[in-house]
Order: sequence, then structure tokens, then C-alpha cells
Amino acid sequence: MTLNVTALLKVRELLGWSQKAVEFTGDTLDQLLKEISTIDGRTLYEIFVQNDGGISSDYLVWLNCRPVKQIHSLGIPLRSGDKIIAMPAIAFRAGG
Repeated sequence: MTLNVTALLKVRELLGWSQKAVEFTGDTLDQLLKEISTIDGRTLYEIFVQNDGGISSDYLVWLNCRPVKQIHSLGIPLRSGDKIIAMPAIAFRAGG
């Protein structure tokens, strides 16, 4: 299946690309994160996923315009044409 993956900000720098149609033979989001490698050889899974199986608070993953938040949602099945966005979490500060 073909998935549309977008990498924003620091994640783009880690991967060396910002948008790619990825040919994926797996079934789930966590399998996809294990297949996408960074320039230095790590996978997005190694970078994004904590020991408890949830996504680190330093990163965000969106699937078809919806945030992936819960620990067990990394096992969500993917379908051809799905859109995945991987990005660092952005902290907003109130000025004044």
C-alpha cells in the first residue's frame, strides 16, 4: 500500500525529506514507524515511542488529520492513501 508521509520541522531534518509516498507492506502505525529510518540509522519508532509504548511528549503523530494520542493507538491499522504527519511538539508561550 502507498502512504503519504509528511515530516515537519526537526523530524524533516532527521529524515532528510519533508514529504514522501511510502510503499508499506505492514499493517499498523507502529510497524510504519519501525520502517522509516533517519539519516543516522535510527527509526522513527526508536525516537518517538517511550518505554510504555506511548508517543513521547516531545513528538506528535497525526493520522488523516487526527492526533494519535493514546498508548495503544500505535497498533491502529493503516490503509492505502492514509496521510501521516510526524512532527515535534511545539510549546506555545503566552507573551506579555
